[in-house]
Amino acid sequence: MKPHPEVADDLGGDVLFDAIEGGRTTGRFTEREAELAERAMEALADVQMRGAEGLDYTVCYPQPEFDRRTVMFDLNYFKYCFLKATGTEFQE
Repeated sequence: MKPHPEVADDLGGDVLFDAIEGGRTTGRFTEREAELAERAMEALADVQMRGAEGLDYTVCYPQPEFDRRTVMFDLNYFKYCFLKATGTEFQE
């Protein structure tokens, strides 16, 4: 799989979590931090879609499809293990 043209470079040995620390701690992201986060989300969506090309889902573990139950599990996991743990305000 070829990298997306806008995401052809990476942060090298740096970690995105650390690179956007200022915005995470203050709630105000610099233009560079926002750009890094946006590029990461675009890359993740690209991997999600293009990574599935030619994939045989019948051999996927633990199940061959991401159904409503597994989506709800992931959403709840994110809510309890990230949002609530970080004190992020959200509307259920």
